[in-house]
Amino acid sequence: MADGGTQNGSELALPRPKRAFGRSLADLRIEGATTPNGLHPAEERLLDCAARGTECRIASVRPEKATPENTVRGEFLRFLLLGGDEDMPVHEKGVILWGAFIEGSIDLESAKDVHSFSFWRCHIGLLINGRNANFDDITLQECQLGYLIFASASISGDVLLSASRVKGQTNFERSEINGAVLLREGFEAEGEVRFLGAEINGGLNCNGAKLKNAGGRALFCDYAKVTGGVFLCDGFEAKGEVRFLGTEIGGDFACDGGSFKNARAAPSADKSEPPFAEAELNLQGATIKGTLWLGPATPPNHQQVTVEGSINLQGAHASQLVNDRKSWPVAEVTAAGDKLPCYIHLDGFTYDRFAGVTKTDWQTRTDWLKRQRPSHLGKEFRPQPFEQLVKVLREMGHEADARQIAMFKHSLLQKRKKFRMQPFAWIIGVLWGLSCGYGYRPTRLFGALLALWLACGFLYQTGAAHGGFAPKDAQVWTNADYNSACDANWTACGEVKGGKVGEIIAFNPFTYSADMLLPAIDLGQRSAWTPMWRAIKVEVPYAGEVALPAGTLRAGAWAENILGVAGVILIGAILSGIVKRD
Repeated sequence: MADGGTQNGSELALPRPKRAFGRSLADLRIEGATTPNGLHPAEERLLDCAARGTECRIASVRPEKATPENTVRGEFLRFLLLGGDEDMPVHEKGVILWGAFIEGSIDLESAKDVHSFSFWRCHIGLLINGRNANFDDITLQECQLGYLIFASASISGDVLLSASRVKGQTNFERSEINGAVLLREGFEAEGEVRFLGAEINGGLNCNGAKLKNAGGRALFCDYAKVTGGVFLCDGFEAKGEVRFLGTEIGGDFACDGGSFKNARAAPSADKSEPPFAEAELNLQGATIKGTLWLGPATPPNHQQVTVEGSINLQGAHASQLVNDRKSWPVAEVTAAGDKLPCYIHLDGFTYDRFAGVTKTDWQTRTDWLKRQRPSHLGKEFRPQPFEQLVKVLREMGHEADARQIAMFKHSLLQKRKKFRMQPFAWIIGVLWGLSCGYGYRPTRLFGALLALWLACGFLYQTGAAHGGFAPKDAQVWTNADYNSACDANWTACGEVKGGKVGEIIAFNPFTYSADMLLPAIDLGQRSAWTPMWRAIKVEVPYAGEVALPAGTLRAGAWAENILGVAGVILIGAILSGIVKRD
């Protein structure tokens, strides 16, 4: 088709414009305006200030209504932020505007090299659209607007949204910010604040911010990268989920003095488990290279964290953890008339040490572990949180507390076993726990063996007094003189025709008990004496005379021998490390 020809043989081709509309001041003249450049009075003042690089004060307070004296059109601001034109260039300092009523939207989508702008106490009618655009610094101080969209934007400086109010969504999804993001000092958002996949080469500071999106996500930062720290402190409030799933944070993640509320039931794949509160603070899979402050900092800052909902730390990692009992989630919240329990999800959560005012005693840490979902403590038992805690406590030198946590883990594992399904394993588990605290209390075995030695010693002493023991030497049994003189009680038999009874060792009940208990050590009693198959009567305090059936002494000796061998072998295995406790 030749120049000036037709399209499809019928329509004339329109001439291509030499520039985009709105890139010349002439495009923005208002018909009938009497000002020098045909603009609103406030725009005339702003045009002059932008050329000289000075701030333009339209009013000292934020206007609620548009007037001819305070109105600045969004398209006019776009003209200035893109640098003006050849006749009206904008200073390198950008646009600094106070107290204006900005009419409509500021549409900067896909714009390149947008000048810095700083709006103070301005009312912005609809939105600022900076999607896929390039910016320098962005400052909104005490402003009010509908939406703030900077998805996929590139910002070379800081983003400061201080004491401003956004009625809709605040979106920095997949944006690249080479400075800090400061949503602080009373910043309010009534929609979702999104930093999904964003890269922030400074910190994310939301101290004092108020984020309200009940039933949804208040702060959405999944898979973002923050070079500095994240601060949700000093009066920060979130009504809705605060989510940092898979986020990389180069500094601290601080919540002291923050308030988190999310009264909503979590979807559960297990219909047998009652509903529970959805995570209000969700750090699943996040990496925090600094300290995770889920509690007050060290003096003089003692602000607690308030959480009404669950906390999800599954798969997360923090270099240090500050965790205070008073900052744990409340026990339950009420949603839609139902009471929902709040849990702390810890499976896969790793940390190098506790810090700050965190208590490391086993009672506090046991209660902390108990705040997990019941299924993670029962039929779907998750051992990792226990093993991680034991590891950290040991490395910090709290060996006694670590042992208690390890025993608590084994006690929960034991509860999972059912006698009717695994009777042998159930019995072994009970004995393993009672005898030596699952290998963490070998001193219990020493105490049990000592008690067994004394109990059997007293039994043998009583049995010997009633003729319950006889010598093992066959020559004594075949000697008629010995039999007639000592058959009633061999241990009390004296001299027979001028000689000792078979020249055997005198019976000592406690030495005999030790000989049976420790078969590897020969004290001479076990090889010299044997219990008889004889019923005996003993005096029991408060019960009087009690008859013991035949074979009681022999059964006691066998039991002591078996338990003694098992106890000694088990102690050796525990102390040598053959038995793996963890």
